[in-house]
Amino acid sequence: MSVLTKAKLLIPKVLAILSIFLMCINTNINGLDSYFPAIDLMVIYYWCIYRPQLVGNGFVFFIGFFKDLLMGLPFGINAFTNMALRMLIVHKGHNFRPSFNFLWHGFAIILAISIAIKWLMFSFVTGKWVSLENAFVYFIVSVLLYPILHSLFNIIYSGQPKNYLNA
Repeated sequence: MSVLTKAKLLIPKVLAILSIFLMCINTNINGLDSYFPAIDLMVIYYWCIYRPQLVGNGFVFFIGFFKDLLMGLPFGINAFTNMALRMLIVHKGHNFRPSFNFLWHGFAIILAISIAIKWLMFSFVTGKWVSLENAFVYFIVSVLLYPILHSLFNIIYSGQPKNYLNA
């Protein structure tokens, strides 16, 4: 396998890592930092459906742990959530090629599950119920942005080495 082929296979991982860094950038725009979309989850969702071998369990765990570390969250919340969602996505999603609308609704469901798990875990760890207002806006922004990133991921997917594709 050539160096270029290996580099192309790393693109999903690089996108996930970059999305974590983007989440940590302070924009100084009032209110925007609280609602940065779940790009890391979009990367995991898309690639677990189309190329699950490129975002394995270890990497998905690492991304969650890395996000916890950089964002100052209790360790394990995102790692646990990412692992649970990856198992759900790979178990249910990689054996078929559904329509875009089905995938979009699926992402909304996965995101809602992610938010619920994180909310419960964070509330348990902190010992107080956390407000869901920010989570609702975060959900809407992420769901509305998903079609744009899905299109970008489709372009990247089409450039992936053909002999390494699942189907």
